[in-house]
Amino acid sequence: MTYDRHNFTLDGKCTYVLSQDISLKDIHTFQVYVTVDECEPKQIGVKTTKKRPETCTQSLHIAHGEHIIHIQKSKDKTVDIIIDGMKIPKLPVMESWVELTSVQNKELKLILKDSQVEIDSLFEDMSFSVKEILKNMFISKISSASAFFFRYVYQV
Repeated sequence: MTYDRHNFTLDGKCTYVLSQDISLKDIHTFQVYVTVDECEPKQIGVKTTKKRPETCTQSLHIAHGEHIIHIQKSKDKTVDIIIDGMKIPKLPVMESWVELTSVQNKELKLILKDSQVEIDSLFEDMSFSVKEILKNMFISKISSASAFFFRYVYQV
C-alpha cells in the first residue's frame, strides 16, 4: 500500500524506487529500493500460474547520505544485513544515523533517524512497510511509488 493508501503490486524481475524524500535538485537524503523476482515454489501460500507468476521481495536497499544498507533473504529464513559493504553479524545496530533491531526474532525494524523514516520487514517473506515518523510535522516531504508514478531502475 502506498502513502496515499492505494494497493500496488510489483511485478517482474526488477528493482524499483519504493520511497524517497522530495528534492528539487534530485539529491535525496534517503531512498528505499526494492528488488522483486518470481517467488520460490516452496514458499507457503504462494500460487503461481503460467500466465503471470507471483513475485516476492528478494531484497531491500536503503541509501542514506553516504551509507548503503542491503537487506536480503538468506537460506535459513532470516535476512542478511550489509551496511557499507560489511555484513552485520547480529542485531541490534545503533549508530548516530540508523537503528536496526529485531522484534521477537521475526521482524527487522530499521529507523533512519535524521529522515524520520521507519522500515519494517518480516524475516520469513521479506514483506515490508515504510512509514514516516512524524513529530509535529504537517507537510510530508516523502514521495513513494504510487498509481501515477513508478521509477524503473533496471531490468534483472
